[in-house]
This record gives sequence, structure tokens and C-alpha cells, in this order.
Amino acid sequence: MYRLWWDEAKTATEAQKLEIHRLALLGKNGEIAAQMADNLAGSWKYQSRFREAVHLCKSTLKITQDYRVLHQIARSEEQLGEVEQAQQNYQQALELCPETDEKEKAAIIHNLAFTYANRGDVENAIALYNQSLELWERIDDVQGKAATLHELGIIYANRGDVEKAIALHLLTLVWFWVLA
Repeated sequence: MYRLWWDEAKTATEAQKLEIHRLALLGKNGEIAAQMADNLAGSWKYQSRFREAVHLCKSTLKITQDYRVLHQIARSEEQLGEVEQAQQNYQQALELCPETDEKEKAAIIHNLAFTYANRGDVENAIALYNQSLELWERIDDVQGKAATLHELGIIYANRGDVEKAIALHLLTLVWFWVLA
């Protein structure tokens, strides 16, 4: 029965996912609550529903400290201008992220790097982007690789290192071409 219910949750509507999340919170089932929060907050990000995502993630974090939920709340906080809090949550997500989830780890590092770049801490941003790039390459994630090369290209362009910026952007174009 549980397996059937869980399989149906994958194709559930937003209202159904919210109900599953509510029930998971009531039953103190951290794994289900975290998966629903990650899924909902991830989709709300594309709808600019950042405050709702923060609220949902905070309620989930009351019963479980899940790296995916911390990643989602950080992404929304960043969009709301709460950059210091976002950086703290990215750091905590990174600390809790299992070594086996390299894709999520690469994404967390990439997003953390973005916050440093936007705050003018270019050296830390570059170091983090390079860590992220290494992970994307190891797991052969072309989209992640291209996105990271693009961000590095922007940093180098802003620093006036046009040749390096062009080289990175050309690599980005190559990877986007591979995706097409």
C-alpha cells in the first residue's frame, strides 16, 4: 500500500503534494516531507513563489535537517535578497549532502559560488565554481558544466580578462551545442 501511495505521489497535483507534505509533517516522516518540499519548492522557484517556498522549507526543517530542503530554501532566500542567510543554508546543505549525491553537491556549490560572485568575492566564487566544475565533469553532466563555464566566463569578462572570458564562453557554446 505504501509503495502504491508513494508511486502515485510522483504524478500528484500541487494540491495533492501539499497534502502529502502536510500529512508527512503530522506523522513526522522527514523523508517524505523533505522530498515533497524539495519538489514543490523547486517548481515554485520557476514561478517566483519564493516566500511560499521559504515557508514550506522552514516547516519541513522543523522535523528534518535535509540537505535538499536547505538547498531549496537557500535558493529562495537568495532571490528574496537574504543573501547571508542563503549562504549559511548553502553551507549547511553542503555539509549534510552525502558524497554519493554528486549532482546535488555540484549544484549547491555552483549556487553558493553565484552568491559570492554577486557580493564581489570573486576569488571565493572562482574557487567554488572550479569545485563545481570538477564534480560536473566527474559525473559527466554537460548542462552543469556549461552553466559553470558560463558563470566563470562572466567573472573573467568583468575582471577584464577578455581572452579567458572568450575561451570560457566558447567552451560554453560547445557544451550547449552538445546539449542540442
